[in-house]
Amino acid sequence: MFCSQRKLGLPVVLAVSMVLAGCAPSFPSPTPAPTSTSASTPTASPTASPSAPGTDSATPPPDDATATPQPGDRVLSARISYGWAWPGPGQPATIGHDIAVPIAPPPSPPLPSLTSIGAGAHPLASPPYDQLSFRFEGGFPGYELEYVPVLTGDASGLTIPMDGTDSILRVVFRLAQAHTEDGISSVLEAPREAVGLAAITRYAPAGDFEGTVTYGIGVGHPVPSTVNTAVRVYEVERIEQGRHLYVVAVQVDASPWRGRAACQNRLMVTSPPEQPTQPDQPMRSEHSTAVVSVSLDDAHRFSKPAAPRILLLEGLGAEGDAHAGATVQHRYHVKKDPTAPNLTQVHLIPSELFDELAHDGYTVRPGELGENVTTRGIDLTGLPLGTRLHLGADAVVELTGLRNPCSLINGYQGGLMKQLIETDAAGRITRKAGVMSVVASAGAVQPGDIIRIELPEGEQVPLDVV
Repeated sequence: MFCSQRKLGLPVVLAVSMVLAGCAPSFPSPTPAPTSTSASTPTASPTASPSAPGTDSATPPPDDATATPQPGDRVLSARISYGWAWPGPGQPATIGHDIAVPIAPPPSPPLPSLTSIGAGAHPLASPPYDQLSFRFEGGFPGYELEYVPVLTGDASGLTIPMDGTDSILRVVFRLAQAHTEDGISSVLEAPREAVGLAAITRYAPAGDFEGTVTYGIGVGHPVPSTVNTAVRVYEVERIEQGRHLYVVAVQVDASPWRGRAACQNRLMVTSPPEQPTQPDQPMRSEHSTAVVSVSLDDAHRFSKPAAPRILLLEGLGAEGDAHAGATVQHRYHVKKDPTAPNLTQVHLIPSELFDELAHDGYTVRPGELGENVTTRGIDLTGLPLGTRLHLGADAVVELTGLRNPCSLINGYQGGLMKQLIETDAAGRITRKAGVMSVVASAGAVQPGDIIRIELPEGEQVPLDVV
């Protein structure tokens, strides 16, 4: 029976929360939403869409899964089912899929079953976006997206709080389920509900009832006037670790929410992690802001080999790394002034950069651009000067500036330098090679460590080359 009513038991880990005060930036108006589309009869694309909804795309969006890729993992198909547009109240976007129920005989689920959720920031895309991926087994369900004034539970009708958001995007999956026949949640991996990204601040389950699964996505932060934030949806069919997955990736335009100096954001530690509502349920938390890899090298070489863990020493850098020291260690800067303070003790790069480079045909792995810490889910270059990153339990680094890519990068892979430094029509330069920092508090750092962000008090100054 697939019409059972139950409440999803997802873990809630309130590690951080964003508070936005006195910030009223100017935002462009996105294209209004088309009313509906289907898998067999796609509609025309909104103006901002890179390709028509319902058409195949050669490059699927980066996957936000944290599992290590396995041999045989591959993308079978990818398409944009809904191009960049705004599905405002009363004008929902509806994407249909023909499903013959049951899709499989017992004991398999009779409907497409939600098995995991992923979240991630993709600040280097154009436009930058945050993504919430719903991974199903058994097939693609139909679904509907619409901005709503409040989020209500499907069965109870009660309001579900979505505090600290500018607007609520409701996603309703039709002919789908998120539970087993025993009434236990089928969602085995999910990020904390307070994801804390720029555009996707939180999400919440709102129902798993009579073949309908509903989620609310909190978009942005409170501002005086609601922002019409555009949305895009990708559908990706893939094989991942032996599982046949059907991924509905909801992407929310992050460009209206990436202000650095204009807004006085404050990121604060809040309550300790809550316990899952069903302690006996196997569940892993997939954090959106985490350390992906750590690297060090005792010699001045271009790339640094990955390490199982590194130890950061206060005021020095990574123990055993060639760039560690209280005074400058970079060979070029040593020649200029060997007594200058070392402001490049620890180099950090977002792994999202590697995703974007892969789309352009470059294969770059953690450590290969010389960074000590590779991150996921943080727009590092968009953070202000003096931001402190809490890496794991004890280590803290303070950002000092942007890395300035040098010509050695082209020696590593031809043409890569051009990918890391972009100049727009107005002559503004964007450097993508990560950020530099000094160690403010000692501690060990290893892959999987959660990252907390502490923004500086007072005026926020954008990072510059150091």
